[in-house]
Amino acid sequence: MSEDVDLEELKQKTQVGNRNQESAKQSESKLFREDILAVLSEIENGDRQKTVSFWDGDTAALISALESNPEIQQDVGSRLQEELGREVNEEAVDRSEVLRLAIRAGLQRAAPEVVETWLDAKAESARRI
Repeated sequence: MSEDVDLEELKQKTQVGNRNQESAKQSESKLFREDILAVLSEIENGDRQKTVSFWDGDTAALISALESNPEIQQDVGSRLQEELGREVNEEAVDRSEVLRLAIRAGLQRAAPEVVETWLDAKAESARRI
C-alpha cells in the first residue's frame, strides 16, 4: 500500500513540475513574441536596419561560388523553396533569397517553436498596420 502512495505522490509532483515548466515556457514565448513585435515596429519605423550580416569565410565562399554558378544556385534555391513548402519560383532565386531561405529552413528544422512564435508575431504586426 505504501508503494501506491509513494507512486501517486511522485506522479503528482511530476505533473505539477510539468505544468510549471509549461507555464514558464509560455511566459518565455510571450516575451520573445513581444520582443519580435518591438523589433518589427522599429524596422517599420526606420529605426532599425533590415539587413543581417555575419562573418564566416566558408559561407562567403559558398555563396560566391553559387553566384558564379547560376544553375546550381537556382537548384539550391528551388530545393529550399520546396523544403519550406513554398511554390517554386526560380525567378526569385538570388543571393539574398538563398540566404533567407537557408536560414529559415535551418531554424524551422532546429527550432520550430521559435519559427512559430516569429510567424505569429509577424502576423500580429501585419494586423496592426
